[in-house]
Amino acid sequence: MDKSFTDVLVEEMKGVMLSVRQETREMFKGKQPFRKVKQSDVDRISQYLTMSPEVKQNLMQSFPDEFTDYQNKMEQEIREYGNG
Repeated sequence: MDKSFTDVLVEEMKGVMLSVRQETREMFKGKQPFRKVKQSDVDRISQYLTMSPEVKQNLMQSFPDEFTDYQNKMEQEIREYGNG
């Protein structure tokens, strides 16, 4: 059975969108996100220390490896900030 015009059109659009997404990702790789202001060390440490236990538990369940890395990084920053 031949594909209808709309099936062909949808497949073409999906291909185009995939290539645009990949090119955009490569184009902005390593760049600062749009309108994102860099947080100071003090602000990041403060945000980490005031995070509720429920939020920490939720993040630990959702992103176990990433959250453990984040915790280690923040604890290191706290130690460095205290010694500096």
